[in-house]
Amino acid sequence: MYMPINSTVELHIFASEDTIVKIDDVPFRVKADGYFKQTMRVVHRITADKDIIVEMIHWPLIPKEQGIQHFGVAVPPIESISAMPHVELSPIVQVVQGQGSMLTYLEVGIAILASIAAGFLYMKRKVR
Repeated sequence: MYMPINSTVELHIFASEDTIVKIDDVPFRVKADGYFKQTMRVVHRITADKDIIVEMIHWPLIPKEQGIQHFGVAVPPIESISAMPHVELSPIVQVVQGQGSMLTYLEVGIAILASIAAGFLYMKRKVR
């Protein structure tokens, strides 16, 4: 996770059950229905043994008087994070016995569109 350098940064980590959170391999305990607040910058690696929500608030340092005028965010329930969608991905390039791949059809389609566009431009130029 990247925390901007030229900003004031607050990081809030929420957990619905007792969780061990590691920030750059340094463990912290977040109690059930609690949160952990940290102010830090640059890039950090955040891992946890259970579901967490990470919220980052930052505002620029320039101009000096700048601050948060309106603050509000909808934080989804942590339990919804555990939902595992059952999605099977298939590759774009797929060779079937005796048939061309999807990529071949895509290449042919692009070639046809390019030739139609070139013909149209040629006819338009010829009319002048």
